[in-house]
Amino acid sequence: MDTFDEALRLLTNKNEIQGDFDEALSTKVITVLEYLNIEYNSIKPLVSDLANSQDDSVRWKYISVSFHVLLSLNEKETTVSITNLNNIKTLYQFIISLGILPNLIPGVGVYLNQLCKNIDKIPKEEKTIPEQYYRLKGTVTGLLLCLKLPTLKNCILVNHFNDVLCALFQLCHAPLSKPCKETTIVPGKNEFTMTECFYNELQTDRAFFQVHLDTLLSTTYAPQIMQQLMCVYGHRTSPRWLKSVVFKILIEKLQCCDGVHSLVRAVTDTQTFDTGTGWKQTDILVKILMTKPGNQMSDLYYKNICSQILALTLKCDQNGKRISFYQRIVAMCVRYLYENNTEICKEYFLNELMQMLLKYTNNSENIVGVVTDEIISSISLFYQCFIETSASTQSLPISLLNSVTLIQIHILRLVFNKSQFKETTEQIKCLLIKYLDNTDEQEKHSVFELFLFQRNDKLVMNKDSDLELTNVTTESNSLMNCECLLDLIRTENTENISISLCMYLFEISLETHKSDANTERKIVAYHLLSSLLANQKVHNHLKRNPKKIVVFITNTLNTLVTNKVHVSVNADSEQFQTLFLLVMILSVIDETLDMQSTDVDNLKMSLNEIAKECINVELKSLIHDIHFMDTLKKEPGANSEKSEYDLAMADVCDPLLPVKGHGLVTLARLIKKKDPCALEKKQYILNICQQQMKCDDSYVYLSAISVLAALGDSFPDLVLNTLADEYVNGCKDMFANDYETRIKLGEVLLRVVRSLGTTDAVIKYKSLLLNTFLTCVRDEDQWIRASSLSNLGELCRVLGYKLGTVVSEVLSCIHAVIATDQAVEARRAAVSVIRMMFVGLESETIVFLKDDILPIYRTLKQIYTNDPDDITRLQAQLALEQLNINIQDFVFPKGALEKHTTPLKY
Repeated sequence: MDTFDEALRLLTNKNEIQGDFDEALSTKVITVLEYLNIEYNSIKPLVSDLANSQDDSVRWKYISVSFHVLLSLNEKETTVSITNLNNIKTLYQFIISLGILPNLIPGVGVYLNQLCKNIDKIPKEEKTIPEQYYRLKGTVTGLLLCLKLPTLKNCILVNHFNDVLCALFQLCHAPLSKPCKETTIVPGKNEFTMTECFYNELQTDRAFFQVHLDTLLSTTYAPQIMQQLMCVYGHRTSPRWLKSVVFKILIEKLQCCDGVHSLVRAVTDTQTFDTGTGWKQTDILVKILMTKPGNQMSDLYYKNICSQILALTLKCDQNGKRISFYQRIVAMCVRYLYENNTEICKEYFLNELMQMLLKYTNNSENIVGVVTDEIISSISLFYQCFIETSASTQSLPISLLNSVTLIQIHILRLVFNKSQFKETTEQIKCLLIKYLDNTDEQEKHSVFELFLFQRNDKLVMNKDSDLELTNVTTESNSLMNCECLLDLIRTENTENISISLCMYLFEISLETHKSDANTERKIVAYHLLSSLLANQKVHNHLKRNPKKIVVFITNTLNTLVTNKVHVSVNADSEQFQTLFLLVMILSVIDETLDMQSTDVDNLKMSLNEIAKECINVELKSLIHDIHFMDTLKKEPGANSEKSEYDLAMADVCDPLLPVKGHGLVTLARLIKKKDPCALEKKQYILNICQQQMKCDDSYVYLSAISVLAALGDSFPDLVLNTLADEYVNGCKDMFANDYETRIKLGEVLLRVVRSLGTTDAVIKYKSLLLNTFLTCVRDEDQWIRASSLSNLGELCRVLGYKLGTVVSEVLSCIHAVIATDQAVEARRAAVSVIRMMFVGLESETIVFLKDDILPIYRTLKQIYTNDPDDITRLQAQLALEQLNINIQDFVFPKGALEKHTTPLKY
């Protein structure tokens, strides 16, 4: 073993190559033969097998001895050491440099100086064409023998596979001269005439090497084959015959099973695609895949290739995740083919792409099970095809998405507000927004109809938050549909879509046929309109184009008048609130209306009738304030000068935030002073403040909270019932963060509770407030849960022993939050409820809580000892301290220090 190791070292020792190159090689050969104690003639059989010719040159002797050492080394060793491995690599370089590269036809393979920086130092050897052929033939034959041996194969495949491949291409496919009867060989010259005998020998050798070439191409790692074929084909000096042969093999490999995947792997394994060079290579890859060979039939070629390209979307990495880069390749192929051959793209790409989503519509393929990964992958692919672009291709026309709009909407409704589907949600929103931006009004209305009222398909979200296909059809949730649509148009640059939605909702509101379904449609329409009309951009558009809304308001007012809604004494009814909302809309756009229009005349008639018969002072006052209703007679004794209330309302409507905030502060002061004008328009002020609560500026929304709190002191029924409902159900405004607005509403309720706590009036609203706060403890948002618990604690403090028997339900709720809630904010608030309850009960704690006091004490002690959150432990400590104070006051009541004096009787 050591003998051949040393022989290998002697053959590859570069330091010994000094002076004449051939003399140095001769010295190496003699040294190795002497070291191995063999004669050169003893390896003659091997030499004859390799070259089939007499070649006594020193370079061929070196090659022969090298193969003898390599093959002998393989017989002795089953594994190769690191030192021997490096020496084998070096020896292969010598063999390739002496036996293959000098004997290739110009343009075949790489240049010598590209292989090794010292290769130019090897002097050229003058040989005849037959001598070059036999040298090449013998060297390739020896390398083929090495390729059969595992210990020697890897070095060739990794470092010299391209050289062996090019040599085989030359031996098998290089064009041959026609044979002549005589041959003339001039020594030292390259003049050569083909003989019949030599020609037959070449043909025999071709058949031999073709078998080995086919075996090599079929057994080697497919991506490596593709990589080397593209290198040979793409070399600028490659001769035409070589390119033709390589291109034919490349196309054959490409159309084989998984051929496209092998080509993609060949590119991706050697490139980093975050760089410009990588993306350029990707563009070239796409062009290779999508360019039909001249001799191929289009339909057959594209049918094969396109099916393989689409199969790339199913490829997964080691973790079972879809490979995103493959999807990008597919998207680029689709876009490129659409630009160059639209009909073929539609037939073999687009139809299959649409089917990826259409199969989930009503579950036409009867699929049952989780399909989350498939849907995420499909949506990502659609996004890359229809939204993204590249330097060489443009995105597909968005109108092609018409057939899959419904399923996209359904998927969006399912994944809406799910954090794990955030990227998918954004992608669907981009697709739908682009589709709506590029379609006509009628199609927009059709999409809105699908969004709001189309029933759900059999695709559902299961309890594990996975998308799943079932055989059960689920009903649509109109409220969630509204939220999802509002979130869609909350995106930037969607003003035109918002306005189209507004017009669509107007059309729904004008529907006259009566049914349960139509009633639900109108409720949804009014709900969405109240959010849309809060948008300043929608306001501006309606001012510029008021005709549609005037017709809508006129028709709706006529319907309400016919139903005698305007004379109703129940101002809180839904129909009366609709009437109130319509008049408020008119007050916004009244100055932009054409006074000479017939529509405006009809509107005036309706408003006159309402103003004469309406018994609600607030509504009547709003109608009087409309600009084009100045002909209406004012109420007797009405003052033409602007009151302090009017000035405050003007400030509230001012676009400047400081002025708006000052107007709200003035309104709060007027309500506290019991100003008649402010108290008369309580409903109007309530609606204004509800809108201002959604403002992001703290000065504005805190001032609005003060107004509502003051209004709650005077009209607790109106304020508490309205705000409690909104606190539970949430604010569905598209320009406000729902949880932030609800927390602000909780602050209003808290202030009203505190103000009512000084009187017995709080008992009247105990059930309403308890139900409100306990319901919100189950809310999905952790901040809402914390807010409701904080408010519940303040209510318990105010009520004290008046809390009654419901205390057991409150304690059960608190224990459940402490034990199960994962949000630390909610747990902190739950512990604070106990402390606030102790503060309200004071010395009556033991009498009121009785058997519950011991479990409460143990819970607080456990939290104080073991809870990881510092603030939660602090709240538990404060609760225990308050409990200690209450117990002391109960056990040791403080007697009143009074001195009684009695006059003596004499």
